[in-house]
Amino acid sequence: PPAGSDASASTQTVVQEKEYAPGTRTDAEYTSAWLGLKYTPSENMVMASDDEINSMMQAGAKALYKDSAEGQKTLDYANISTVYEMLAVDVADGGTAGNVVILAEQLALSGTTEEQYIAALKQQFNGLNVSVTFNEPTTRDVCGITFKELSYTMETNGTSINQTALIKKIGDRMACIMLTYSDAASMNTLLAGFSAL
Repeated sequence: PPAGSDASASTQTVVQEKEYAPGTRTDAEYTSAWLGLKYTPSENMVMASDDEINSMMQAGAKALYKDSAEGQKTLDYANISTVYEMLAVDVADGGTAGNVVILAEQLALSGTTEEQYIAALKQQFNGLNVSVTFNEPTTRDVCGITFKELSYTMETNGTSINQTALIKKIGDRMACIMLTYSDAASMNTLLAGFSAL
């Protein structure tokens, strides 16, 4: 019946525009309803702790904390522009530190497109002491979710590092999955940890 299809269409809209909430992380897995994905690290991987991730976000600034109802200081995710949600490192990846980082960046301008975000990401490498070779942006399906993909190789001090950014705009934030890997097999191992919620 038409009423049923209307209901599913409106549900679909809600899914696309769901409000940002950070995912949950344990030593064994990361789950994000906002992103619609779960990550289970392989036995060779180590998940970063909350403290390690908070130091990545430089979350020590008092402005990033708010008082909870219980009087405790908690991170005020609404006022943090870039939230690092997860870092999992493959300690057996031949010293190249293959890893997966998941972050959510609040956009200064809500109209920013995924393509504009990729262009800005490329600009960030200017002025750094690295030589970067970008592949043409493509798309990649991860567990039924389509991301824009930007792969590149960085050369610095005689070392070559491969990275891929998987980017998806959700509401007023950009979800970004950053993969660092030695080769295609290593990248596939990192991607194998994802599953749909």
